[in-house]
Amino acid sequence: MWNPENKELHQKRYLKLVIFIFSVIGILHALRLFYGWDAVIGGTVLPLGLSWFALIAAIFMVWMGTLYLRK
Repeated sequence: MWNPENKELHQKRYLKLVIFIFSVIGILHALRLFYGWDAVIGGTVLPLGLSWFALIAAIFMVWMGTLYLRK
């Protein structure tokens, strides 16, 4: 049930959702790097280096979210 006074519970739910989303994004970028899949946006093939950057960013976001969730 929605209780606007319980902000800590809502923050934890939000952090769990963010951690899950960034985990999925990181896994997809890791799979793209492993299998060499092409990522095409508007007819332009994105370089694999972009997936390395996105993978590192996703790992960082999951790590920070997990640290913040444990507080």
